[in-house]
Amino acid sequence: LMPQDGSAVTAAGSPWMTVTKEQCDKLVEDIVMDEAGGYREGLFSSDAEGRFRRDRIITICRDVAWALVNQVRSSKIRFMRFEEPFGFPGSELPPIKVTLSGGKEAWLRGKIDRMDVLDVTHNVPGAGEEYQQSEAVSIVDYKSGGNRIDTDKVRSGYKLQLMVYMNAAKQDAEPAGVFYFKIRDHILDADKTKEDKLDSKLRSAYTMEGITVDDLNLYQAFDDDFYRSSIAGDSCESNTIPVKYAKTKGVYSAKKNSELLTEADFKELCDEAGKQVERICNEIYSGSIDIAPKREKDKDMDGARRTACTYCGYRSICMFDTSFDGCRYTEV
Repeated sequence: LMPQDGSAVTAAGSPWMTVTKEQCDKLVEDIVMDEAGGYREGLFSSDAEGRFRRDRIITICRDVAWALVNQVRSSKIRFMRFEEPFGFPGSELPPIKVTLSGGKEAWLRGKIDRMDVLDVTHNVPGAGEEYQQSEAVSIVDYKSGGNRIDTDKVRSGYKLQLMVYMNAAKQDAEPAGVFYFKIRDHILDADKTKEDKLDSKLRSAYTMEGITVDDLNLYQAFDDDFYRSSIAGDSCESNTIPVKYAKTKGVYSAKKNSELLTEADFKELCDEAGKQVERICNEIYSGSIDIAPKREKDKDMDGARRTACTYCGYRSICMFDTSFDGCRYTEV
């Protein structure tokens, strides 16, 4: 759906702005069917259970894709980059350089799930109706689990991924926020929801979670519909970013599992993430190999507390086992 002529994602005539629901559904179905056809020698077409699972995947992906299209249409996104590399030869984004002891350097590189650059309009103070334009960057990571962004964990050096991506991407642009886009199956009660409200409910279900920079100009760049409703004085919630407006109090606030930070506080968090990356790199460089996996207070979908060991491919090497003396989790 990316414009081929270099125009903005949200420019008139862009595929993002003109694609219909039917066309979007067909694109999604074709992609899933193509991928499913060669998955594990036809697992998704071998029997009725496999076909049912495939069809559920198609339904979920259709809902996700259309929610994303609607989010883009209400925004002022100039361009979007998917799997955007930083630090690789030929990539537009440079590596993150970390100073090590002894004057040496470490260079971090990686790939950002999604990076959006937004057009932001600012009123020039004391200039009446004069405006100036700037760019802001946001980071979006797609997740299927229950992950959430916690500023305290970032400051402790845990779950730095999105802030590292932001430090790699922002360069001369102002930061707008870091978000998780949750890909999951949302079941709505059709008996309790009027038919004309189902689409709105589904859009709301896919609102991103994360940290938003508290700035009215950024709200407009993210979600113009939400901005206009709040300016009009109506209580409302954004279907794109995790922000809501309360008419009675006249204030903006963050939704569940999310935070609003001032621009200064957000930049301070970026700096703190950079310091934690520097600390970790120096520990690795110095040869620190302490077996001290972290364990969260939060629980996963199975009711177990999340640990750094869950997806680690080296458990058979470190032999971490809490039944042995000295093997204990670091609580975060």
